[in-house]
Amino acid sequence: MNNRVQTTVFSKKQGCVPCEQTKVTLRDAGMVFFTSLDVESEQRNANAAVYFSGKATTPQVFLGDYPLGGAEELEKLWKTRRLRDIAQAVDSHGSLQFELLTDEQLARGAEDLLFKEFIPPSDGFRSDDPEQWPILHLYKQIFGFWPNTFVYLHHSPEIYKRFVYCQNMAAIQSGLGQLAIPLLAAVGYATSNAHGCNYCQVHTVATGGDESLLAVEQYRLARIGERDSENPFDEYWLSLADLAAMATLNEVPEGYVARLRQLASKSDHQSKDPEAQVQTVALISASFGFLNVFNDLVGMDIEGKWASTAHDRLGLDHGRHEVNEQENPNNLAYELPVGGPTPQEIMGKYAAEVGDLAAFSEEEFGLMLPWIIGYPVQMRPLHAAFYAEVMRPSSTLTSEFKHLMAYVCHVEKGHEVLAASEAFMAHHVSANREQTIERLKHGFAVASGRGGNEALYTAAEKAALRLAYLSAQMPLITPRRFVEPVVDHFETQDIIELFSVCAISSMVQRLSAIVQAESNGVIETFMQESGLPADVLAMRFPLPS
Repeated sequence: MNNRVQTTVFSKKQGCVPCEQTKVTLRDAGMVFFTSLDVESEQRNANAAVYFSGKATTPQVFLGDYPLGGAEELEKLWKTRRLRDIAQAVDSHGSLQFELLTDEQLARGAEDLLFKEFIPPSDGFRSDDPEQWPILHLYKQIFGFWPNTFVYLHHSPEIYKRFVYCQNMAAIQSGLGQLAIPLLAAVGYATSNAHGCNYCQVHTVATGGDESLLAVEQYRLARIGERDSENPFDEYWLSLADLAAMATLNEVPEGYVARLRQLASKSDHQSKDPEAQVQTVALISASFGFLNVFNDLVGMDIEGKWASTAHDRLGLDHGRHEVNEQENPNNLAYELPVGGPTPQEIMGKYAAEVGDLAAFSEEEFGLMLPWIIGYPVQMRPLHAAFYAEVMRPSSTLTSEFKHLMAYVCHVEKGHEVLAASEAFMAHHVSANREQTIERLKHGFAVASGRGGNEALYTAAEKAALRLAYLSAQMPLITPRRFVEPVVDHFETQDIIELFSVCAISSMVQRLSAIVQAESNGVIETFMQESGLPADVLAMRFPLPS
């Protein structure tokens, strides 16, 4: 193994098993001459780790200035010998040279700068759009207020409406029909906890008052083997909630759904239909996939009363989401407007917009979305209408580029099928297909700091690609070094659209992890003929040129 390139490991000295495993892997790979920088005793080192990686986790390994990630990524690279190829290719690259940056520059660049500081709140809780009135009534009924998520998402009113009507409302209806309230709360908590979104964890445990608080408390106890006779989380319920967490991490084991069928037959609960319940877990997890990423990108405040309730009862911290008020908002404390279309009529309008699903999909995407099989038949046109809206061009963003962003999100999360699908769709909608193939070949490298031809992208596009890469991290943070270029190049409306692309990517990832979306021959042929890698490690760790 080549030792001429400086290898840098940002790690903890004691009590960090992944840090020790990283050093073992490096030695096994023959990379015995590495620099280990302690992030606990030196704040400069901690800031540098975040400044260069955009990640909050430790360890972070760099081969020259090429980021290798943490212990898990490094081990996979070594076992597949991809690490050897990277080391040879990176030979001409220099070190991080962070000694050229002052302490102040590193600290400022690593600062977790929340986008809420740059995005003004919306007053959509007093909308004059009749199609938005049912949303206000829904959240007044279940929350008592218009949540902070929508204070920001509402800057894109059509995406706001379609998320609620085409995804969230339909998922909630399915959830209430298939899952008992305690299990529904546990699923929302499990998927949000795996992502690290404190905002959604608080919402999940507090929405249902004592019932949801008790449910999450019982789920936690069951997970550590302390279930008593009053705890409803038997092995089947526990495994259903765990499925949501696994979907977040893209770690659903092969055969897990079959195992759930067996557990259902032995469950204390008389299951109506295990298949339908698994599908409902997928739908609820998908909704939280959108919310977790969107909320963490904005970094919005958590509503005060719910934050204190979750902390006092379950010890949940607000994390990087501040709590500026003692009570929940009272923004719906007025006589809400009535009249206008019903939710069913609005859903019908979106479904009619799609019409023939196959023909619509062919025109908009060039293929039937591979993950759409995870939706009930009646929801498939709604999902297509929502996805199409998010991916349509805006004044500053093309459809091709939005699909490129989604490609980056899927590659980083290890979803090969989804990444290949987005590559195909970017090519389908492109006005310059040859150029799009080149942009696909270099897009992830540019986004992740692993090389790539940056000349293929404008400065604004490079900022957006790096945002997409950032959005796929868990836990998600927004360091100033990554945030400020986005703010410099985009207005509020565009930023919300960028967030929505990242969020809907997370949404379909969680659904696909459960339903196991499969590729098809058309996509596979396209990837092969375009010279695009189909293996996830080759996608994530391109060889620098």
